[in-house]
Amino acid sequence: MAQRLTGAASDLLTGVLQGPPRSLRVVTAVPSAVHLLSDDGEVAVSVCTADAVRLPNAVVLAAPPAVRPLRMIRSGQPAQVGDGLIWIGEPGSGQIVVRVSRWWRARRPQLRKPWARTAAELARRLSLTDGLEEPVAIASETFAAALTGQAVLSDAVSGLIGLGSGLTPAGDDVLAGAIVTLRAAQAPHADELAGTITTALTSSNATTPVSATLLRYACDGYCVPQLTAVLEDPTTLEALLAVGHTSGKALAHGALIGLRTVTGRHTIGSSR
Repeated sequence: MAQRLTGAASDLLTGVLQGPPRSLRVVTAVPSAVHLLSDDGEVAVSVCTADAVRLPNAVVLAAPPAVRPLRMIRSGQPAQVGDGLIWIGEPGSGQIVVRVSRWWRARRPQLRKPWARTAAELARRLSLTDGLEEPVAIASETFAAALTGQAVLSDAVSGLIGLGSGLTPAGDDVLAGAIVTLRAAQAPHADELAGTITTALTSSNATTPVSATLLRYACDGYCVPQLTAVLEDPTTLEALLAVGHTSGKALAHGALIGLRTVTGRHTIGSSR
């Protein structure tokens, strides 16, 4: 018999979850979260426990995290969403059915001036932590140069996508932190960077499905709440650094690149 649960869903998933049933599959599964994706890559849903990092496309289970209701779910298993329900796993033992009982609002961060003060505080706090692994650090420097017109933007973005290990490679997180920051600052050239990232994702399978989904949300300005908090108050950096093995640190470095871009008088992609 299936285990029946309730959950709170991101309002970004309203159309998907309230629409007709659609088949997905489990692309990654850990005890605190499973990530579901359609075969065409157009629909992505994260189902997680309350202690997991809340992604923009998350459905947060009402069950206590200690119960670990997702522990029997494995990658490759079938799933279905629609009509207010999420079915995950093979019929019978281990399958769960989640009914969406309420909604939460996905929020874009708002970056308020003075940006230079926020950048300086974030830089100071990041200087007290270990830096990025060398390949990601080098590619990030090229990306920062591209944002100031000193390198080709499309090449710099392609050089970061999929770079590093993990569910969300550090290179992707740097890109996500930067574009979310530019969106938060309402930077005039954020659209160009978002378009470049989207084009790179469309033309390549260089990164993981979960990371590609989060990058697309980042292009629209959505991110994990820990990054939102840092952009609005850099003193909350420790909570962001605790996200994932490398994700929080890479997001923070990307945010700093974005902040340094908006505090300068530069345009992006001018050396194309």
